[in-house]
Amino acid sequence: MLSLLRTSKSMLRSMKEAMAVAYSIDVRLKTFFSDPQAFRRVQAECNALLTGSFARAFFANELMPQRLCILVDEDGAASIRAFIETNGFPLEKNISLIGPNNDPLYQEISACDRYKCAANGRLIYLFITTQTGVPLNALLCNSMSTGQLSFLSWNKAYALYPRHTFLEKETYLLQNIRDRLPNTLWRQNMQDFANSGIKAKGLHWDEDSDPIAGIRRVGDQSTWTIGLNVSNIKLNHRPIPDAILESTSFAIRPYTPVTHDSFGGHVSRYTMGATKTISSPILKYKYVVHEEPRENPEYQSAYFRKLQDIHRSLHDQLRIELMELPVSSHPAEYQDVMEGRLHMEDLKMDIIPNGWTYFDDDLVKYLAKLHDDHEKQEAAHGKDRSGYMCRKGPDHGVRPQ
Repeated sequence: MLSLLRTSKSMLRSMKEAMAVAYSIDVRLKTFFSDPQAFRRVQAECNALLTGSFARAFFANELMPQRLCILVDEDGAASIRAFIETNGFPLEKNISLIGPNNDPLYQEISACDRYKCAANGRLIYLFITTQTGVPLNALLCNSMSTGQLSFLSWNKAYALYPRHTFLEKETYLLQNIRDRLPNTLWRQNMQDFANSGIKAKGLHWDEDSDPIAGIRRVGDQSTWTIGLNVSNIKLNHRPIPDAILESTSFAIRPYTPVTHDSFGGHVSRYTMGATKTISSPILKYKYVVHEEPRENPEYQSAYFRKLQDIHRSLHDQLRIELMELPVSSHPAEYQDVMEGRLHMEDLKMDIIPNGWTYFDDDLVKYLAKLHDDHEKQEAAHGKDRSGYMCRKGPDHGVRPQ
């Protein structure tokens, strides 16, 4: 097919047109909103993400499900709520975040509202992160399996495990089954996988070359990325740049319980490692990076040790910026920061002085290089993910091969 496309311009043009229709987010969102571009404008300005079965169906080019899941932080929640309610979806109920044993069903989520369209019965679930939460981080730590690790921003779509989900038709568990059984949405998503012929598994059966476990980055060589048409979307505020989302690192590790029980609750599976949010007055945006256990430094990866180094470097850079300020512009906690009694994340600067410098560009470049170096090191030690790489597709980013 690829050879034929190279020799026929008309076929290549037809292929591009077919891809544009197949992966038109506006057509897909029309299922829920009469003006999809108006919604995407709000989505961009609120930095919301579309997740769940909607995102998976988008990549699989399947019929859209009857529900849409949206992740947004507290700052953007009011605007998204207002748009949903004024477009035919009144609030139906507030979803409980607590399970039967008073255990939380979600991490970094402060509220979940369900909206229902009276005309067609379609549902919208709006998940709102905690005050310090980041939507992408909430997706990572709450996803029940690798097949759920797909999402859409206002201008791009990302599938983090495309080869396994869409080609091999497999999804690998990231949560304890028994803990998630009370969650109705969890069961619905599992049923969606079954209906699409996707098998749910615990651990990958090939332990010697496990392609699931390891440190990954959003937008890396194993991610399927599709650029969405934004030509007619006019924004009043600049959304979070793609590079910020694509700086997010995460680590998935195998988990084998000490004992198995007859209820099937404790099964061998994977688990999403802890993450850390990097924020500082010298950064415009928040960054999500993976964490590793600190009690055994000898088992920490070189990747993680360098992440710790950059955290210290950012703290030092903040001190430099503060020292450059005139005394009249010093924040109240100036001395606490300078003497190490206050972490940079906890410093609140209500007024940003003129000439204040941000270091997002430097951090993005460093994080990208850090992950590239990690991938080269993995390949040198026989952990080569090239078999799970994505290749360029016609005008639609990269596709799994």
